[in-house]
Amino acid sequence: MAGMIRDLSKQNRSYTCFNQSTAVPYELLEGLVDAARYAPSCLNIQPLRYVISCTERKNQLIFPCINWNVLLRGYDGPRDGQKPMAYLVILADKSLMPEDEMMWIDIGLASQTIMLAAVEQGLGGCMIANFDKARLCRSLRLEKWYDPALILALGKPNERIFLDYITEHDATEFYRDKEGYLHIPKRKLEDVILPLDPGELQK
Repeated sequence: MAGMIRDLSKQNRSYTCFNQSTAVPYELLEGLVDAARYAPSCLNIQPLRYVISCTERKNQLIFPCINWNVLLRGYDGPRDGQKPMAYLVILADKSLMPEDEMMWIDIGLASQTIMLAAVEQGLGGCMIANFDKARLCRSLRLEKWYDPALILALGKPNERIFLDYITEHDATEFYRDKEGYLHIPKRKLEDVILPLDPGELQK
């Protein structure tokens, strides 16, 4: 059941190394935003806006704003030749929806829709919430009511990622092994479903 979506979800990992020789066309990124446009929105306000970046000049404005070290301890970000070839910056229009809690529901739905659609197109990426917001606003010359919430780094993945199954108390941080492969710990199915008996809940 839900086989196709499950497979796309398994492939949708946090890639940080890309094939920088493979361009990501603007039209493809526009299509990803179009897919997100159909995602549910709280009260149907639809407050999200997007900046599409797939040129070297624009990408160079966004890359230095990202704090890559949060993703992997001691990691300063992808080297030349491995950097993302495109970015989608998700902006919250505060003039439409000033409440952050409701806004983040929309952001989560839109960003996951985009990433699954990207995987379907043979791309990979990473959702990044830790970045220098003030610098990004200056670099992109954003109007004050547009609040950058998330950066989606995208490109053709150039690394192998393994999923490790963990128990309830194991570490959940990403790590690289001696060969440089990225490992992402994930909890087992039986550890995330609570075995509650409906009969017991009625007592």
